[in-house]
Amino acid sequence: AFNSVAEHLSNYTTRVSHVLPVSDDGGSTAEIVRVLGGPAVGDIRSRCLRLSDTGNAEARAVRSLLAHRLPEEDEQKAKFEWFSIVEGNHELWNGISDPYKHTIRAFLVHFHAQILRHSSERFRFSNGSVGNFFFAGARTFFRSMEAAIFMYARVSGIPSESYVLPSIRGEDRIALGAELNDGTIIRGQ
Repeated sequence: AFNSVAEHLSNYTTRVSHVLPVSDDGGSTAEIVRVLGGPAVGDIRSRCLRLSDTGNAEARAVRSLLAHRLPEEDEQKAKFEWFSIVEGNHELWNGISDPYKHTIRAFLVHFHAQILRHSSERFRFSNGSVGNFFFAGARTFFRSMEAAIFMYARVSGIPSESYVLPSIRGEDRIALGAELNDGTIIRGQ
């Protein structure tokens, strides 16, 4: 809910610390957590995206790539688009220099290898966020959410005086829940 405010706040100052939950269990985050486990990346990715640089054409191209969502309605179409992105052939790569492209692709390839290695079920790419896939690739590579945030921040040009921090440190899955007065337990977002 604070994302739009955070984006406008950056017009006044970049010296802000953003502490965000790691319990998002919707969309492509849920699919990543289902297959790879670990903390959820969606809320952190969303905030990082709002803070990313848009000052030049390459920065806007990187932001566009990391903001991209695969098609929601057709799983086959989503999978083929994902393959085009991870192979480096998709038009979203236009305007991104080779050093950035190689860095980003390395984490996307790592993510893809992880889902192939860990999944006893098929990974569902529909409505998948490329930024979430990058984050998950960096998190599993470094085995650290903080390192993944650092890498995303550098790749997307988040000002060095802006901090994005997970509310809970660690690599465990966190789930929201509540117990009602009648004893009913509600889990999830």
